[in-house]
Amino acid sequence: MGRVVIVDNRPGAGMRLAAEVLKNSTPDGNTVLLSPIDPITVAPLIYDNMRYARKDFLPVTDVVQYPFGIAVKSSSPYKTLDQIALASHQEPRYEAASHAWYSSQNGRRRNCARIDRGIL
Repeated sequence: MGRVVIVDNRPGAGMRLAAEVLKNSTPDGNTVLLSPIDPITVAPLIYDNMRYARKDFLPVTDVVQYPFGIAVKSSSPYKTLDQIALASHQEPRYEAASHAWYSSQNGRRRNCARIDRGIL
């Protein structure tokens, strides 16, 4: 890059503080946000009184890709994605999902997906 890079970690609030710093920065190409996309896409959907909106940011590039899978309890009667999808269509009230990355940093919404039928 041929320049000095200063890393200014802004932990807390599920990365919303860092996103707010970017929103309020001078748009000079020197301040960027390196984070999962969650504070820009998910946070505005689940938090009230956000100080930024999705339209305040422009994604530039993907930095990393990682495997992301679906799991069920080992005792679950559902062993394939088709079986899970069919069960959720037959009984939509039992459908639930949990995203470990964002919810692990999110005190307001715990990673507590409970399904009475034992899907998860």
